[in-house]
Amino acid sequence: MSSPSLVSSMSPENMLQNLARQLARRGLPRGYVRRVISELRDHGDDVRQESEGESLASRLGEPRALADEIVSAYRKKSFIGRHPLFALAVGPIPLAILIWAAVMAGTFLGLQWWYGDMSGLEPGAAFALLVFNDVWKTVVPFAVAGVAAWFAARSGHRLRWIALPCLLMAVWAAAFDSGLQVSPFPNQSKFTVGLGMSLFSLPPLAACLPLLVLAWHVIHRAPFNQHSEA
Repeated sequence: MSSPSLVSSMSPENMLQNLARQLARRGLPRGYVRRVISELRDHGDDVRQESEGESLASRLGEPRALADEIVSAYRKKSFIGRHPLFALAVGPIPLAILIWAAVMAGTFLGLQWWYGDMSGLEPGAAFALLVFNDVWKTVVPFAVAGVAAWFAARSGHRLRWIALPCLLMAVWAAAFDSGLQVSPFPNQSKFTVGLGMSLFSLPPLAACLPLLVLAWHVIHRAPFNQHSEA
């Protein structure tokens, strides 16, 4: 931690750059960081006009403590900011299961409306159900990971909180399995749901897409962090 004498002797621009680095490392959105720094820079101009002997650094204090206050106030604005453990660690998997069950139920009802009686599952209906099953198994974890990561980033969380729902969705997508056992006899076809993942098998596309969401956030944050270090 910087001593008071060191803080007071810090130039306003160095102090603001230090604060920008602190805020970026803590996960605040880049637009919000730029706005805060711009407002503080304007405030520094007012300070210099009001009191010639006082600097912005001496009035605001140590950048790390100031960053803690700004981050804490920002995270309190949203539910995910206040409760990241529940929203980003506990919530994604149950949410993905509920969404998948809802869209599959809607798909079945839609196919039943289109094809009529689904008890025998004629080839067209069976093929459509299999296709939609594969589509939703891929889209749902990708969508949940994307939305959760976006809200985590917008709530001012660090990268580890963004990574958590993406990794959870990747594991769930790799382990979750659902399929259709078609029977030519009425009421004998079965839709199966279960968990099973082999360590020696390649991960499905559904498991790779949430990792792409994480990679995008890593790349998206890098330029701002590098710029703030300059």
